[in-house]
Amino acid sequence: MSIPSKNKKVVLYLPVATRGEVLAEEGPKTEQIPPLSLLAIAGPLLRKGYEVKIIDGRIEEDYTEKVLKECGNALCLGMSCMFGFQVYNGSVVSQRVKESLPDLPVVWGGWFPTISPELVIKENFADVAVRNQGEETFLEVLKAFEQGSSLDNILGITYRREGGIISTPDRPFIDINKLPPMPYHLVDMETYIRSDPYPRPRYLLSTAKGIQLPDCEVRVLWYQSSWGCPEDCTFCSSPLVSRRRWSGLDAEEVCDEIKGLVDQYKFNFIHFCDNLFFVDRDRVGDICEGILKRHLNIRWGATGHARLISRLDNNFLDLMERSGCYAVFMGIESAHRDTLNILHKRLKPEDVVKSVELLVNHNIAPILSYIVGIPGESAESVEETLEQCRYLKMRYSNRIEVQIQFYCPFPGASLHKEALKLGYEDPKTVLEWNQRTTSRPVFKYLKNSQIKKITRYRDVYFRWAFDILREKSKLNLAQKILHNSALIRIKYRMWVLPVEFWSYYLVRRSIQSIFKLLTRDKYNLKARNSIST
Repeated sequence: MSIPSKNKKVVLYLPVATRGEVLAEEGPKTEQIPPLSLLAIAGPLLRKGYEVKIIDGRIEEDYTEKVLKECGNALCLGMSCMFGFQVYNGSVVSQRVKESLPDLPVVWGGWFPTISPELVIKENFADVAVRNQGEETFLEVLKAFEQGSSLDNILGITYRREGGIISTPDRPFIDINKLPPMPYHLVDMETYIRSDPYPRPRYLLSTAKGIQLPDCEVRVLWYQSSWGCPEDCTFCSSPLVSRRRWSGLDAEEVCDEIKGLVDQYKFNFIHFCDNLFFVDRDRVGDICEGILKRHLNIRWGATGHARLISRLDNNFLDLMERSGCYAVFMGIESAHRDTLNILHKRLKPEDVVKSVELLVNHNIAPILSYIVGIPGESAESVEETLEQCRYLKMRYSNRIEVQIQFYCPFPGASLHKEALKLGYEDPKTVLEWNQRTTSRPVFKYLKNSQIKKITRYRDVYFRWAFDILREKSKLNLAQKILHNSALIRIKYRMWVLPVEFWSYYLVRRSIQSIFKLLTRDKYNLKARNSIST
């Protein structure tokens, strides 16, 4: 990294995020959101004359080979990584690049390198880890690579020097209004147009009173209007990543940019993927007014906090509804006061019920996320959380969505220390992070009987009572029986011995096995006949 370089080309790679997106080197074919983290980094680079090539592992076929090809004449390879499988995939691609191009600097940024920068450097998957906001930091790193100069005076990085690992002081928080807009032209936006925005708005809109689906194709844009989060949730790494700071783009700039994107790409749904969209109530109101003033005729969804939503008045909610708001995602986490205090949620259980009622009454679908298995959580707390989920789903059915996840300890979150005290062990290497998930318990705080009940509650009863109606346009007789059985079980809290579901899955698996056997025998017979002739 001390040799000057004349190259101005920078390759940015976004690793595959989930195990299910990988089909060897064929690449995933699922709908994805644009690589916003890479686009944010690319803006300042373009302004300074760099050539930027973005490769998205989630959608590209043979993404590793494409990375290697583009890096052949590049100044640097940059990656953005969150947690879980994305870290694993990023490390695999980094290894391949380092084997083929040992002199090419590799830089990682994003949440994981911010939380565990020493691990990234120690495992030798990156030469530099960029911490926190990376737009200005990465630009300075590139200048150092060009000039062959020292990295010592660059704020917000961790790197290897003379056999040791060096971390420079943090870079001060940056107001995102000072940064250039995202250069969407660097990617093929048609590739990222989703036909169904999260969370399944066709079903949510069709069950909400007074809302009509657009007659045209649903085309969704995921848009980031702010950075950071002021909350202090103990289960989340955001307080370390954003240092509880928040910066939102000016409402006029947001609306002007959205109008330009809508005009160019014909989007009719916008999902604001901010960590917390409703931090500044006045800004949200101005965005709603701006959408109406520009006659955008779009639907939009965003992230909110039940405490903030419960304080909105009817006039403000009317404005949200008129501007096209169809859904608000809220991290509830728990229905128990003591657990909410452990999580520093600054939320009361009654705030949740009130916020849901307010949103539904204005034809806005609440999407609620809960976490179970938190260190210090009592059995009573788990039961109260499940009961609140049951109550809200029985009352509002599919006009709301409820998600239940298991707690996963992440470094950087203050609750992570409590998990370590209770026996949890962090992954020892970057590659081990591919096992970390919230769909199943990786931190065994709950009893097996609790895990079984929660999983059955979420994956069997909730699915058959509510989710099955949006998964299938028409139910057969067996599915109708199971649907009604799940509703009865949820209504009367009958959680044990789901024999009807066991029987259904047993028969279905048996039929599938017989079909595979018959198909295989038919294929073998055809092959033998072909050989004999």
